[in-house]
Amino acid sequence: MMQTTSTAAQLSLSLEGKETQRKRILEHLRLMDWFGATDEQLQTALRMEGSTERPRRGELVAMGLVEDSLERRKTKANRMAIVWRVRR
Repeated sequence: MMQTTSTAAQLSLSLEGKETQRKRILEHLRLMDWFGATDEQLQTALRMEGSTERPRRGELVAMGLVEDSLERRKTKANRMAIVWRVRR
């Protein structure tokens, strides 16, 4: 059975360990610097499901590496969302 590119990408992400997922999120937030990113933006940029991204980002918050910037940004659904940044 042949896998499509998106199926192969999803399988690859599901095999990724939690530590690698946390590193990817942290690296992206470092790249975004002061601008930060919402969960939705992280999910889009990293091609990560919300059920994967949110727990890993939550772990980074609990570790003191990421924080709520106190800024809010609209999502595609027109709701306000927390903008996350690397803690300084």
